[in-house]
Amino acid sequence: MPLALARYSRGSPPTQQPARDPTAALSPLALGAPPPAPPTPEPPPIQETYLDALLKLVPSEVLTFYTAAVPIVREHAWPAFSLFVFGLVLTPVVLFLDGRSSGQRARWPQYVIRTLAFVAWSNAVSNPFQVFGAALEGLSWLRSLSVLLVPLLGTLLIQSTQPEAPVEK
Repeated sequence: MPLALARYSRGSPPTQQPARDPTAALSPLALGAPPPAPPTPEPPPIQETYLDALLKLVPSEVLTFYTAAVPIVREHAWPAFSLFVFGLVLTPVVLFLDGRSSGQRARWPQYVIRTLAFVAWSNAVSNPFQVFGAALEGLSWLRSLSVLLVPLLGTLLIQSTQPEAPVEK
C-alpha cells in the first residue's frame, strides 16, 4: 500500500498544507535586503503666476532680444527707451511673420493683446520710462496692475473672438 493511502487508511484525514511559493525564497525580505521604498508622492503642480501667463503672450524672439539687450543699455535712459520702442514695433511684426510662415494668420485681438503683453512685461522686468523721470514716478502702481490685467484682458478678448467649431451632422 502506498504511504499516502496508508496514513489515510488509519483513520485520520489528510491535512492540507499551504502550498509554498517557489519565488518566496528569492524575495528581498528572504535575502535580508531592506524592503522596497514606498513610491514617492508626486510633487504638487507649480502654480502659474501672472508673469508666467504674460510671458506666454509675448513672442519668444522678442523676449530673447529684449532680455539680452536690457542689461547692456540699463544705465542710459534714452537707449533703454529706444529698445522698448523697438520691441514694441517688433512684437506685431514677429506675430505677422509667424502667421505668414505657418499659414495661420493672427486676428487683430492677438496683435493688440500681445503688444500690450510686451508693454506690461518690459515694465515688469525693467523701467523703460525712466527717461521721463519724476513725471511718471507716481504711476509705478500702474506697472504692477498691467501685469495682472493684460493676461485677464487677453483671455477675455481672445476667447470671445475664437471661431466656433463646425458642427458635424
